[in-house]
Amino acid sequence: MTGQIFISYCHNDGDFAENLASKLKDNGLKFWMDETGLEGGDEWREEIDRSIRKSSALVLVVTPESKDSFYVTYEWIFALGAGLKVVPLKLKETEPHPRLRDIHHHDFTNRRARPWDKLIADLKAICEKEPKEKCDNDVGIKQACSIEMPTNCPPIVENAIMSLDSVNAEERKNAIKLLAQCNFPSREKVLFSAMRRHPLEDVRSGIASVLGEIRTEGAVPELMEALKDTSDLVRSNAAHALTEIGDDTAISKLIEALGDANASVRECAAWALGEIGDSVAVPRLIEALGDTNESVRENAEHALAKIGGDTAISKLIEALGDANASVREYAASALGEIGDSTAILRLTEATRDTDQYVRIEAAKALTRIRQNI
Repeated sequence: MTGQIFISYCHNDGDFAENLASKLKDNGLKFWMDETGLEGGDEWREEIDRSIRKSSALVLVVTPESKDSFYVTYEWIFALGAGLKVVPLKLKETEPHPRLRDIHHHDFTNRRARPWDKLIADLKAICEKEPKEKCDNDVGIKQACSIEMPTNCPPIVENAIMSLDSVNAEERKNAIKLLAQCNFPSREKVLFSAMRRHPLEDVRSGIASVLGEIRTEGAVPELMEALKDTSDLVRSNAAHALTEIGDDTAISKLIEALGDANASVRECAAWALGEIGDSVAVPRLIEALGDTNESVRENAEHALAKIGGDTAISKLIEALGDANASVREYAASALGEIGDSTAILRLTEATRDTDQYVRIEAAKALTRIRQNI
């Protein structure tokens, strides 16, 4: 039987990969797997590239850990570019990368009913086919990319797009900066596509950040969609970017983000709503004053101060008794910004708080309110 099977896996799943290799061997299939823990650098990439080009198929062991692995991601992307069959084997429940969604996954999540016979039969069928012509060097092998390469792309942009898939984090970071700075016709399309589709969290989150920095036209709908990303960091950066852009069409999605499971996302959403400054967000911001995370409560107070949430006065007065000193400080500042005289009594009490910064903000707030009476 011709051909070999390349086993792509995260080393956390090494025991299963060894079991897979044993099954392949018992059924007369050749295989290649990294048992040495190769990492980074040209030596790693050259060895992997050579082994993939010699293979007929790549079996991808799909787990949340392998999905987040730079090295595993590089392997299956390169395999697609080299024309190999990629055979995903779902070991743990994992949302597949968009590029892999249309490929049949062998479901191995049930330990008692794993379809070994079907997997072996499929791999044998692939290996028994007439082998395609292979070359022993990089000539003729076009590197695949996680996102579609635009036509007539300037070489510097093409290199940057390919560098988004680099195993080197600094290269990916520099590639994002370059794509944001270069003014080429399909810049927005490339950035939006990478933020939606790229398998690496740092690429998606980095692009969300730069879209806010450069205030890219048309980015708001894409950033609103990114508020649903599986990554906490991507959602946080998307909320922050919407703050930078300041478009009120994002308000409804930011209000939804106040209910996010991740505190950092809720924090960024609260701040963004304050910066955009629409009173429609006040009821949800008032609810956020009871959030379990102090930073969320602080940012909700800041937002209510910016918006001028008169209806939040009673809740902000309650917040002067919060267990967290910083929350009490923000509450005092917010009450001073809003300037309602009903807060005078509690602010006066707050000037005797155990925390000096709370006392200072309470005194400032009293001064502001009395000046406006």
